[in-house]
Amino acid sequence: MSGEVTLNKELCHVLSINEMQGEVYSIELQLENHGTFEFFAGQYLSLSLKEESEPAFFSIASRPGLSRVTLHIQADIHNNAAKEIIAELKSVNNSNGLISISYPFGNACLKELPDCPVIFIAAGTGFAQMKGLIDSLHFRNFQHPISLYWGVRKKEAMYMEQIANDWAKEKEQFRFTPIIADIDQIQDTEHHNLLTDSVLLDYPQLSKHLVLVSGSPKLVYSAMDSLTAHGLPKENFFSDVLEYAPRGA
Repeated sequence: MSGEVTLNKELCHVLSINEMQGEVYSIELQLENHGTFEFFAGQYLSLSLKEESEPAFFSIASRPGLSRVTLHIQADIHNNAAKEIIAELKSVNNSNGLISISYPFGNACLKELPDCPVIFIAAGTGFAQMKGLIDSLHFRNFQHPISLYWGVRKKEAMYMEQIANDWAKEKEQFRFTPIIADIDQIQDTEHHNLLTDSVLLDYPQLSKHLVLVSGSPKLVYSAMDSLTAHGLPKENFFSDVLEYAPRGA
């Protein structure tokens, strides 16, 4: 796939809803016409479940070129909106109904294969975006080193750790570093610093790397400041946060 992808509005079947650990759900969608989803790895979509509600945006956790896409939605006790979304998706699934989606969104994606090592940094369910990107790189036989740093507050929140460990075992060029902060407070951002510190411990000089980050604005901007101070060119730093939460806005 090359060039740009047109923004589409489509109807989808909800094929499956599976609860993983950490109160994270894997949602599988299929286009009503059973066509192929066209997007770039790393992009996201919006769900419109009710006419009166605002669209909800989620990263696509699967690679491009398939007839199905996967989303990861965390619906814990702190997130009533996500719990309502899961309930609505279950209702659509049970009734064999349809939901409306718009896609693709986002410039923190890979429109072509980079010619350099790539570092992925994710906090929590930010892993969803990274999974879509990594699946795509593996499918396209990417030969440069790939490093994934995934940070969570608690061990159980690393809901697809086995998948990442399997990549590390099966792919010679892939490296996985889990970061578990072991903290309870929802507002605590200590794991953000742990993520960036771990990257810099492994890569003190970043002038020849590409970095993609998925997480809160605080994580993204602190990572950008730290990594560019160690040689990462700003044009090699990508995150959707730079678009929807620009610094100083």
